[in-house]
Amino acid sequence: MSVRTQRKRLLALADSIEAGRDLSDQETQCLVGGLRCLGKGSDADRAFGVAYERGKGKIKEEKREGYRLMFSWILAAIDKSEYGLGLSVTEALHAAVEIAQRNRSDNFPAMSYETLRRAWYRKEYQYLKQITFTPLDKDSPVEYR
Repeated sequence: MSVRTQRKRLLALADSIEAGRDLSDQETQCLVGGLRCLGKGSDADRAFGVAYERGKGKIKEEKREGYRLMFSWILAAIDKSEYGLGLSVTEALHAAVEIAQRNRSDNFPAMSYETLRRAWYRKEYQYLKQITFTPLDKDSPVEYR
Protein backbone atom coordinates (compact mmCIF):
# COMPACT_ATOMS: atom_id res chain seq x y z
CA MET A 1 0.00 0.00 0.00
CA SER A 2 1.23 3.48 -0.74
CA VAL A 3 2.37 5.72 2.08
CA ARG A 4 -0.05 8.50 1.18
CA THR A 5 -2.99 6.05 1.12
CA GLN A 6 -1.91 4.55 4.46
CA ARG A 7 -1.72 8.02 6.02
CA LYS A 8 -5.30 8.73 4.92
CA ARG A 9 -6.45 5.40 6.35
CA LEU A 10 -4.78 6.19 9.67
CA LEU A 11 -6.62 9.54 9.77
CA ALA A 12 -9.90 7.71 9.12
CA LEU A 13 -9.02 5.20 11.86
CA ALA A 14 -8.36 8.05 14.31
CA ASP A 15 -11.73 9.59 13.41
CA SER A 16 -13.48 6.25 14.01
CA ILE A 17 -11.85 5.82 17.42
CA GLU A 18 -12.59 9.42 18.40
CA ALA A 19 -16.25 9.03 17.39
CA GLY A 20 -16.53 5.80 19.40
CA ARG A 21 -17.44 3.70 16.35
CA ASP A 22 -16.73 -0.01 16.29
CA LEU A 23 -13.61 -0.83 14.30
CA SER A 24 -13.67 -3.26 11.41
CA ASP A 25 -11.49 -6.36 11.62
CA GLN A 26 -9.07 -4.76 9.15
CA GLU A 27 -8.81 -1.57 11.23
CA THR A 28 -8.29 -3.57 14.41
CA GLN A 29 -5.55 -5.66 12.81
CA CYS A 30 -3.81 -2.53 11.51
CA LEU A 31 -3.85 -0.95 14.94
CA VAL A 32 -2.81 -4.12 16.80
CA GLY A 33 0.00 -4.85 14.31
CA GLY A 34 1.35 -1.32 14.50
CA LEU A 35 1.21 -1.22 18.30
CA ARG A 36 2.95 -4.60 18.56
CA CYS A 37 5.75 -3.37 16.31
CA LEU A 38 6.09 -0.24 18.42
CA GLY A 39 6.16 -2.33 21.58
CA LYS A 40 9.03 -4.34 20.15
CA GLY A 41 11.03 -1.21 19.40
CA SER A 42 10.19 -0.52 15.75
CA ASP A 43 10.12 2.97 14.35
CA ALA A 44 6.55 4.37 14.32
CA ASP A 45 6.67 5.26 10.61
CA ARG A 46 7.67 1.71 9.70
CA ALA A 47 5.28 0.12 12.19
CA PHE A 48 2.29 1.84 10.62
CA GLY A 49 3.51 1.72 7.02
CA VAL A 50 4.04 5.43 6.52
CA ALA A 51 7.76 5.35 5.70
CA TYR A 52 8.90 5.28 2.10
CA GLU A 53 10.86 2.18 1.18
CA ARG A 54 13.67 2.17 -1.32
CA GLY A 55 12.30 2.61 -4.85
CA LYS A 56 8.80 3.54 -3.66
CA GLY A 57 8.95 7.28 -3.22
CA LYS A 58 6.52 10.16 -3.13
CA ILE A 59 7.09 11.00 -6.81
CA LYS A 60 5.94 7.54 -7.92
CA GLU A 61 2.85 7.79 -5.71
CA GLU A 62 2.00 11.20 -7.14
CA LYS A 63 2.40 9.78 -10.65
CA ARG A 64 -0.09 6.98 -9.89
CA GLU A 65 -2.49 9.50 -8.35
CA GLY A 66 -2.25 11.58 -11.52
CA TYR A 67 -2.95 8.51 -13.63
CA ARG A 68 -6.00 7.66 -11.49
CA LEU A 69 -7.45 11.12 -12.05
CA MET A 70 -6.68 11.08 -15.76
CA PHE A 71 -8.03 7.54 -16.18
CA SER A 72 -11.25 8.58 -14.45
CA TRP A 73 -11.65 11.47 -16.89
CA ILE A 74 -10.86 9.16 -19.85
CA LEU A 75 -13.43 6.59 -18.71
CA ALA A 76 -16.04 9.33 -18.47
CA ALA A 77 -15.03 10.65 -21.89
CA ILE A 78 -15.45 7.23 -23.58
CA ASP A 79 -18.79 6.61 -21.84
CA LYS A 80 -21.44 6.41 -24.54
CA SER A 81 -24.31 7.25 -22.21
CA GLU A 82 -25.81 10.71 -21.87
CA TYR A 83 -23.25 11.48 -19.16
CA GLY A 84 -20.16 10.76 -21.28
CA LEU A 85 -18.68 12.25 -24.41
CA GLY A 86 -18.75 9.04 -26.45
CA LEU A 87 -15.14 9.40 -27.57
CA SER A 88 -12.98 6.51 -28.70
CA VAL A 89 -10.11 5.55 -26.38
CA THR A 90 -7.61 7.16 -28.76
CA GLU A 91 -9.63 10.39 -28.91
CA ALA A 92 -10.02 10.43 -25.12
CA LEU A 93 -6.30 9.88 -24.58
CA HIS A 94 -5.45 12.75 -26.95
CA ALA A 95 -8.03 15.00 -25.27
CA ALA A 96 -6.67 14.20 -21.78
CA VAL A 97 -3.13 15.05 -22.89
CA GLU A 98 -4.34 18.31 -24.38
CA ILE A 99 -6.23 19.26 -21.20
CA ALA A 100 -3.24 18.37 -19.02
CA GLN A 101 -0.87 20.44 -21.14
CA ARG A 102 -3.24 23.38 -21.24
CA ASN A 103 -4.11 23.41 -17.52
CA ARG A 104 -0.86 22.18 -15.91
CA SER A 105 -2.04 21.17 -12.45
CA ASP A 106 -0.49 18.87 -9.87
CA ASN A 107 -3.37 16.39 -10.10
CA PHE A 108 -3.64 16.31 -13.90
CA PRO A 109 0.04 16.17 -14.83
CA ALA A 110 1.26 17.08 -18.30
CA MET A 111 2.62 14.11 -20.24
CA SER A 112 2.98 12.97 -23.80
CA TYR A 113 0.34 10.96 -25.62
CA GLU A 114 2.69 7.96 -25.78
CA THR A 115 3.35 8.04 -22.04
CA LEU A 116 -0.36 8.17 -21.25
CA ARG A 117 -1.18 5.48 -23.81
CA ARG A 118 1.44 3.12 -22.38
CA ALA A 119 0.15 3.74 -18.85
CA TRP A 120 -3.46 3.16 -19.98
CA TYR A 121 -2.62 -0.33 -21.24
CA ARG A 122 -0.10 -1.33 -18.54
CA LYS A 123 -1.32 -4.29 -16.53
CA GLU A 124 -0.04 -2.86 -13.23
CA TYR A 125 -2.20 0.27 -13.60
CA GLN A 126 -5.52 -1.40 -14.43
CA TYR A 127 -6.77 -0.96 -10.84
CA LEU A 128 -6.65 2.81 -11.42
CA LYS A 129 -9.40 2.64 -14.03
CA GLN A 130 -12.45 3.73 -12.04
CA ILE A 131 -14.74 6.63 -12.78
CA THR A 132 -15.33 7.33 -9.09
CA PHE A 133 -13.04 6.91 -6.12
CA THR A 134 -12.81 7.95 -2.50
CA PRO A 135 -9.93 9.39 -0.48
CA LEU A 136 -9.28 5.96 1.03
CA ASP A 137 -8.92 4.12 -2.30
CA LYS A 138 -5.40 3.07 -3.19
CA ASP A 139 -3.51 5.91 -4.92
CA SER A 140 -6.46 8.29 -4.72
CA PRO A 141 -5.63 11.92 -5.50
CA VAL A 142 -8.44 13.02 -3.17
CA GLU A 143 -7.28 14.30 0.21
CA TYR A 144 -8.87 12.94 3.37
CA ARG A 145 -10.85 15.88 4.70
